Amino acid sequence: MGIWLSLSLGAALAASAVVWLSGTLYVRVTRCTLPSASVREPVTIVQVTDLHGRLRYLNGRLADLVNRQKPDLVVVTGDLASRQADLPAVLKELRRVRSPLPVLFVPGNYEREEATGVLRKRPVDGDRALEQIASAGLRVLANQWTELEAGGGRIAVYGFDNSLYSLARFPSPADVTRHRAGLGSDSSPPAFLLMLAHSPSIIKGIKERRLPFDLLLAGHTHGGQIRPFGRTLSAYGRYHIGTRLLPDGGRFGISRGLGTVHLPLRLHCPPELAVYRLVPDSPSG
Repeated sequence: MGIWLSLSLGAALAASAVVWLSGTLYVRVTRCTLPSASVREPVTIVQVTDLHGRLRYLNGRLADLVNRQKPDLVVVTGDLASRQADLPAVLKELRRVRSPLPVLFVPGNYEREEATGVLRKRPVDGDRALEQIASAGLRVLANQWTELEAGGGRIAVYGFDNSLYSLARFPSPADVTRHRAGLGSDSSPPAFLLMLAHSPSIIKGIKERRLPFDLLLAGHTHGGQIRPFGRTLSAYGRYHIGTRLLPDGGRFGISRGLGTVHLPLRLHCPPELAVYRLVPDSPSG
């Protein structure tokens, strides 16, 4: 009886370990194809978010996982490290990422705070953190635009500062229209409008101002991180997981992210590398 109990207990522990390892440390790559009249050739965008210092996974190091996707553009939507002491190692790893366009970064809450315990945090010098990130070669967008040439067209990117600290500033509709039109040449297609934010709560202000976009990418929620019975029990349950087509035609992607907070565990919510592929879509006429 004792032997069978021990064997059963051992099997249960082994199964739990497999679930933890697979659910927490094996990165899933999710793919979304977006037809766009703004490009003449395919463009691959990879979103990295919510690392919280995690750089190694069962299926590879972070940079290797990203580089396997052969990205044209890599965007990082905040929360590089839960503790500022871990930031240099994260930046060193991100310098290994290979893409023809600059790696873009928008701040998360953990660029202005750090964990001091399971449920304790303290503020940090956010400006210093952003200076470190910029010095590592990432292009920091904090309520700023950048325009990129890719796929024979243009991508106009607006990156929001962290809305959780009320630092986000919204462009005007006229400003968005101007960046979409670019030089306004009749022969050139409009730019693909990409917006980046850490928290998906940014969508509220975007909708209130009726700002158009082709793709909005965010993170922060970790997809719930621990989802018993496949359900998000926290306040983040009001947000979707993955990419949705909104009534106005824009797509809104919320990534599960790659790291963890509070507990080093994911349940029914594996880490994610989100890959978006823009493909040519000639307008009908």
